Amino acid sequence: MIDDAQVPQHGRWWCHLASDTSFGELHEFARAVGIPARGFDGDHYDVPVERRDNLVSAGALPVTSRELVLALSRAGLRRRRPRSAKRRPTYRTELVSAIVPVVGPRYDETHRHYHTRSHIDAMLVALGALWDQPGYIDVPREPMVLAIWLHDAIYDPTRDDNEVASAAFARELLTWLHAEPALVAEVERLVLLTVAHAPEPDDRGGALLSDADLSVLAQGQDEYDAYVRDVRLEYGFVDDATFQAGRAAVLRAMLRRSWLFSTPRARDHWEPVARVRMQAELVHLEG
Repeated sequence: MIDDAQVPQHGRWWCHLASDTSFGELHEFARAVGIPARGFDGDHYDVPVERRDNLVSAGALPVTSRELVLALSRAGLRRRRPRSAKRRPTYRTELVSAIVPVVGPRYDETHRHYHTRSHIDAMLVALGALWDQPGYIDVPREPMVLAIWLHDAIYDPTRDDNEVASAAFARELLTWLHAEPALVAEVERLVLLTVAHAPEPDDRGGALLSDADLSVLAQGQDEYDAYVRDVRLEYGFVDDATFQAGRAAVLRAMLRRSWLFSTPRARDHWEPVARVRMQAELVHLEG
């Protein structure tokens, strides 16, 4: 059995391949179709969504995620994760499923190094870390997830209107898909918020999206260094002196803000780390 794509990770969407007969049958099928052993995760294999159709052609039965879990449970083959294990957010809706095949390939464009599918995945994970804090758990999820997928749909580092162009693209795509006008307007508004990352105090949706987009600033040092490296690669068309001056100006402007983040949890846990990372980078640039 193989379910529909539900899990975003490492910049891709993943399905679960399982058997309700035996793990032996599952491993034999996986070997036959070339799925590496490292993809096995307790009671299933994680496989990228791009392989789903081929696996169905090879004999896997397409089912929903719920049907897969129920089948494993009935067969006594379900192995539950400990409650403490981290779970990736899914946030998969019919409309999100409709836009991913359209907008997803844009994040694979060769001139992108930071603004890729990995950035989308990281934002979805950050959103999950922020959502369940008091005062935010009832914020509608669909506009947030659509805005995450669409906010960098247009990205060309040589132009300065990418967010505006992405907002227009979002409006056109969602209208074409017959989304409700109010939803279209909200997604467009949220995408435009990523220009300045300065939502109004009562804009809970904008606060969540902005903090998710800036979450890279508070990652571990290795992740932050990779982010800086990838941004530099995207601006490979400018010389080092020009890039360093521009990057330093951006960092100084952000560090002058009273707050980088907008939600209480991000301010408590991410703000101090982000400021240390950014200040160290600024010292390096100006040193």
